Amino acid sequence: MPFWDTVMDSPSDIAYGNRLVPNVVDEIALKDPARVCFSFPLSSPNPQGRYHDVTFRTFANAVNKTAHFIRREIGCSAMFETVMYMGHQDIRHFIILVALMKTGHKVLFSSHRNSVAGHAELIKQSDCGILLYTSGFSVNLLLESCRMESVCIPELDYLLNDDALCDDFPYEKTFEEAKIHPCMVMHTSGTKGLPKPVVWTHWTLAGADTEQLTPPFEGRPTLWGNLLTKTSKRSFSALPMFHGAGLISAVTRACFGHTAIVIGPPGITTADTLARVLDHADIDSAFCDPTPLEEAATRPDIMEKLGRLKYVAYTGGLLSQSAGDAISRVVPLYSVMTSTETAIFTQYATDPEDWQYVFFDLTINGIEMRPHKGNLYELVIKRNAAQADHQAIFKNFPHLDEFSMPDLYEKHPSKPGLWKFVGRKDDISS
Repeated sequence: MPFWDTVMDSPSDIAYGNRLVPNVVDEIALKDPARVCFSFPLSSPNPQGRYHDVTFRTFANAVNKTAHFIRREIGCSAMFETVMYMGHQDIRHFIILVALMKTGHKVLFSSHRNSVAGHAELIKQSDCGILLYTSGFSVNLLLESCRMESVCIPELDYLLNDDALCDDFPYEKTFEEAKIHPCMVMHTSGTKGLPKPVVWTHWTLAGADTEQLTPPFEGRPTLWGNLLTKTSKRSFSALPMFHGAGLISAVTRACFGHTAIVIGPPGITTADTLARVLDHADIDSAFCDPTPLEEAATRPDIMEKLGRLKYVAYTGGLLSQSAGDAISRVVPLYSVMTSTETAIFTQYATDPEDWQYVFFDLTINGIEMRPHKGNLYELVIKRNAAQADHQAIFKNFPHLDEFSMPDLYEKHPSKPGLWKFVGRKDDISS
């Protein structure tokens, strides 16, 4: 029996797809305050293996402290002004995100790997004039290049200190009032030029919540509505917090789902990092980019530990055939489709031997697999008003009626509905 068959259905009185992250945080903090939402190592490189669990009570209090701080320093916004955040790789990314929602701003997250020119382009395109940053994080070059007001935010220890509860900072909008309001600015990779900003709305984030209403397809549960949100109690997120996939997978799974998100030590996640997390963080699943998995597949010690998990998911690139085959023999392995422009897709679980493939319902996603050349197909999304909740691309770009990723796929040789990514259209020679 697949392990997902043992997962209980969620209560039917929850308004899936019509919930706002700030309201969910406050509601859980009130009704289930001891529930853990995030966990992180107490020291780096964390030789003792001690992790600090953050409850919703603590997280909501930290959000309120930060919202009050932001209001004192820069005021609230009625026009969703853009505020850039640059800081150390810790859960203040999540705290800042929700706090700025409460103060009426939208937050710009720029990859730490961007050049100063890349940062500057995003600041210009998103009309951003304020920078929030953490102490000890270098922002001098950025401030020399861009005229911005800058504010250093409080230390994490202060934000997570529950000795004195902060006054509430309510977020009083309903979903219908706020769903099309912008709340965050992500950006494209910039691999072929400067990165371009992509504005996400509350409705974009709610797409992951909507997935909980999507029924199984031929007995297969959805990834976002079931496997990634309900089957795991503690999931290691190796995705950068300043990237869209890292943010949406962490925040939505913690808030809309039932999974505590475990953060690793600062820096790029390696196979050794993964091994330490497996040893000390009490995780039962992992969501990674392919890099640490490539090396982990060659390490019997790590493979044995991966075999204890309920699943491993990956996104953000291709995983080699040898690594994927090795990992899928010891633990269910899922390829997750994400992009800055489209956020997530409705996907279903695949069999172990099909780990390279994505399984989705073309109708729900509004996808047309348009013939390209030979046995290749271009993934095109077409607007379908009946499936609006599942089409984040048109929440982010409401003026479009059609969007090409532009990614090329090939069909599974024998199983309908399964598609394998083979590359970008521009990168495959004609």
